[in-house]
Amino acid sequence: MSEILRHLGMHDDENYIYLDKDGKAQKRVEITVHWEPVPTKRILVTCNATDSLSYLRYLIGEVMEKYSTFSGLTSIQANNLTCNKISIPDIGYIGDFIKSGDHLTCDISSLDIWLDVKIEAEEPSLVIFLEIKIHKNQLIGALKKNLLEIANQIFHSRSSSTVYDENEAEIKKMQLVYVDNNLTTESRSVLNQNSLRNEAIFDLDENLTIEHEFDYLDRYVYSKLTKKRQEENKISFITTPSCTLSESILNISTSAPVRNLRVEPQVRNSKFNSPYSENYKNSYSHQKRCPCILL
Repeated sequence: MSEILRHLGMHDDENYIYLDKDGKAQKRVEITVHWEPVPTKRILVTCNATDSLSYLRYLIGEVMEKYSTFSGLTSIQANNLTCNKISIPDIGYIGDFIKSGDHLTCDISSLDIWLDVKIEAEEPSLVIFLEIKIHKNQLIGALKKNLLEIANQIFHSRSSSTVYDENEAEIKKMQLVYVDNNLTTESRSVLNQNSLRNEAIFDLDENLTIEHEFDYLDRYVYSKLTKKRQEENKISFITTPSCTLSESILNISTSAPVRNLRVEPQVRNSKFNSPYSENYKNSYSHQKRCPCILL
C-alpha cells in the first residue's frame, strides 16, 4: 500500500489522494464548473479520477440542483462539456481528460422544466403567482388546462362560485427585464417581485410543445381569465387577505408539481393597463426573440 501511495504522490499533479471503502488508493479531482449562459455562477465538483465522464455529467447536474431553477428536475445532467474551449468526449475516464483545478463549461438538460406563472382573474379580482414543473414534451394546451384547473380550485377554496372554462382563458409567453438573474438558491417566483417590468408578451400556439417555446432562462408565463358576460366597466372588490403558502397548497391538487404558490387580492377597473395593450405587444415577425436579460 505504501508503494502505491508513493507512486501516486509522484504523479499527483495536485490531485488529492484518498482511500476508498476497500482501502485502495484513489485520485480525487476537484474542479469548478459553470453553466454556459451564466458564467458568474460557479459550482465546485469533487470526483474520482477513475470515474467515467458520463458519471461526471450526472454529478454536475446533481450539484446544479442547488439552484431553484434546476431543483428537482427529472434526469438533469450536464452536456457539451468543455475545458479551455476544448470539447471533452462523452466516453472515457475523468482522469484521462481533466485534472484538479480545471474549470469546465457545460450545458444543462432535463426532461422537465419549472415555469414561472402569473395568472390574473377579473372575477374574482385575484392575481395568482406560482411555479409549475411540467414535462418538456407536453403541449402548451396541456399547460393551459393545468393552470385553469389550479385557478378554479383556488377560487372554490375562497368561497367563490366562479368557474372558468378554456374559452375564457388566455395563455401568453412573457419576456422580462429584471434586476437579479434567476439562477439563485432562493426558491421564489420571479414574477412576484417589484424589481421587474414587462419586456414583451407573445402569443403561444397551443399545439406546440413546452420545449419549443421555453427554456431555463426564458420560462415566464402570463395567463388572463376573463368572464365573457362581464360588463366592460365593472369594478370587482375583494377583502379576503392573501393566502399563505401552506394554506394554498392544502386547498388545491394538481397533476403537475407546484411550488411558491401565492394568491393576492386586487382592486381595479377592468380597463386596466394590460400587457395586451399596444405598448406591450410584440410579434415574432417584428422583434427578435431573445432570452431574459441578465443584469
